[in-house]
Amino acid sequence: MEQAATLRVRIEADDLDEEEMDRLTRQLWSELRDNADAERIDLVEIDAPHGSKGMGALELGALLVQVLPSAIPGVIAVLKGWGDRRRRPDMKVMVRGADRAVELECPVGTMTNHQLMQLIAVVTNAPAPPPAAGTGRTGETGETGGA
Repeated sequence: MEQAATLRVRIEADDLDEEEMDRLTRQLWSELRDNADAERIDLVEIDAPHGSKGMGALELGALLVQVLPSAIPGVIAVLKGWGDRRRRPDMKVMVRGADRAVELECPVGTMTNHQLMQLIAVVTNAPAPPPAAGTGRTGETGETGGA
């Protein structure tokens, strides 16, 4: 049985104010909710300062997507479509597995099939596919212990 993993999706764009980033984050959340076969999609909350009575604020531009490995291609398709329509190809996707995190440096809109297979390998703890022919690179920018 497949086990759900968490994708951390982050919109990065230096030229957006907080209101616009909040609007884009909520639009992406809604589109993923309506069109991706994800188990759960959450806005990311920042912890409230110790001793405060209010709830934490939202981390602008960040979503957590709980997804089964077999549904990752559909989630990536939604992200690509969303980015293409907004002409904002500056999103990154981070996959958090049980014992490591891998961040792909490329924007989602330019993600190759090989990089998609790497995401699935991280989530399922399967061996990563060999580098794409002629590149010598895996597309990973870093691997960290603990997630």
